[in-house]
Parts: sequence; C-alpha cells; structure tokens
Amino acid sequence: MGSDISGEKTCAGKPIKAAMRRFSADFLHGCKKFADLARSSTDEQDIRIFNSSSIINTACFLEAKINEEISIGVLCHGFEEDGPESKEWSTIQSLQKKLTV
Repeated sequence: MGSDISGEKTCAGKPIKAAMRRFSADFLHGCKKFADLARSSTDEQDIRIFNSSSIINTACFLEAKINEEISIGVLCHGFEEDGPESKEWSTIQSLQKKLTV
C-alpha cells in the first residue's frame, strides 16, 4: 500500500482511515455473530464453543483496534520529525513492537 502523507493526509489517494483495511471491524462482527449463535443454540457444547469464540474475537478486536489507531496516529502526526507529536508517536510505535495485548 503506497502512502501519500501530504497536507491532505491521504493514503493511496483516499483519506487514511478509508484506505486502511480495518481488521478490527471483522473481529467485532465475529464477536456479535458468535454471541448470536450462542444465544440461539440449545446444545451445551455449541454454546461453550460459540462463547469461547466470541471471547477470542474480542481479544483480537482489541489488539487490532489498538494497532490501527497507532498506525493512523503515526501516519497523521508522527511523520513530521520536528512536529510536537512526533516523539510521542515514535515512542508508542516502539512500545507496540515490544508489547502484546
């Protein structure tokens, strides 16, 4: 994915948020889907499986959302080396690589 971080703050000719593939939305949709399946099921084992899947999708959603917001912050604010937010976004991005949710 090419990026153009000029004054319009675009990526691939679209606003940055529109150009990104938002995996967090997929995980959030999975949470709802598995919760609905658990609610409509009568089989106890299926209910446990669907509930577990919903919990796992929730954790994946949180990590994906955090990663997306950090990426947007770096692209929108962190690219200006002398910008007031550059150091903060650089620090957050470094921590992102070292830590896990």
